[in-house]
Amino acid sequence: MPFLGGFAVHFGIYGRKSYFKDTSDSTQMQFSEGDKYIAEHFSTDEIESVTYYEDDGWIRSDMDRPDLNRLKDDILAGLINVVVIYKIDRLCCDMADFVPFYAFLKDHGVKFITIKDGIDTTTPIGEAMMYLAVIFSGLEVQTDSLRITDNMNHLAAEGFWCGGKPPIGYNIQEISLGAKSHKTLVFNEDEIR
Repeated sequence: MPFLGGFAVHFGIYGRKSYFKDTSDSTQMQFSEGDKYIAEHFSTDEIESVTYYEDDGWIRSDMDRPDLNRLKDDILAGLINVVVIYKIDRLCCDMADFVPFYAFLKDHGVKFITIKDGIDTTTPIGEAMMYLAVIFSGLEVQTDSLRITDNMNHLAAEGFWCGGKPPIGYNIQEISLGAKSHKTLVFNEDEIR
């Protein structure tokens, strides 16, 4: 391990997914990738402990998450010296949230690794790349939002129902157009009597 010089490493692997679904194992995949990364980059003599932190059903814009707070508490207690995450967007999506978190890590001598972004904060270039990754994560969120808005506007212009509870006097009807399924509103005379 180049940056801890053979000292025992206490890892904290953080995983998050936005929506709780019994069928999704997104956070388990994130933990598995974290374990794999650690096994490939650290010797078994260096790995002292691995602790998992999982926020299931929490959006990235909410930085007050139960297990993220537990991770911070463990860092304060000196139990973690390397934080590993799958991708920066599992943590946050903008600089306003990221900068205080990263400052907290630095203040406590904790290293930070993001697997898919290829970021390792033990080098100056790694630290610079990390900030760029956060910027691009925010850009991705904004781009997704624009794309969704454009698509919803297009569907509405075509006469399709874009979601939500139908107005009084209408029901939602699903229709198929080729391989795609859409929803429209149909008048319900019984409901307005």
